[in-house]
Amino acid sequence: MSRESRDSENLPENVEPGRHITTPYHCPTCGYDLRYATLAGRCSECGNPYNARSLAAGGVAGLRTAPVASADSDLPPGVSPQRHITKSLYCDRCGYSLRYSTLAGRCSECGNPYNARPVLMTGIFSATSVRIPTWEIVVGTILLLFGYRTIRAGVSPMVLWRLVVGGVAIALCMGCAASAISAMRRLIHFRPVMRRIRCREDDDD
Repeated sequence: MSRESRDSENLPENVEPGRHITTPYHCPTCGYDLRYATLAGRCSECGNPYNARSLAAGGVAGLRTAPVASADSDLPPGVSPQRHITKSLYCDRCGYSLRYSTLAGRCSECGNPYNARPVLMTGIFSATSVRIPTWEIVVGTILLLFGYRTIRAGVSPMVLWRLVVGGVAIALCMGCAASAISAMRRLIHFRPVMRRIRCREDDDD
């Protein structure tokens, strides 16, 4: 008995070699094992479209080189690229995935309004907006030192203009501190989203 016939006898019910993947095959995006899934479709783990039809002819040799299906060919029912988001975009407030939502609307997780149309895009998370507030920390520290020394020099003897300048510097320092705290909170809040983008859900390449 040939190897192919033995493998066919051990397949689960309703799994056919001509229609399903019968050898180890992993999603090109997240690495999920798609054995016994249809030859072409969407990964049940991350939603990335795949096409493993080369397995039917090339066998194991075509595992890692199977072409990925186009984004438009395997969309869920009722989803169209003209009206819905078909790639990985995230809410700018809570980081919720907006894939398959309408191009404009409100986040179903936090209610944040968004617009994913390229010309009018608002409310959509951008990885470039997450950063360490180095500039605010450096400028705030300089303003704090300058304001402290200016106010101290204007107290004895009393010099009004020194006190005013020092007060303005301290006020600007407080603004830099508030901006730095906001940026750090945003960095901490969106770390899981950044991890998902890097590891498994960014299929825009």
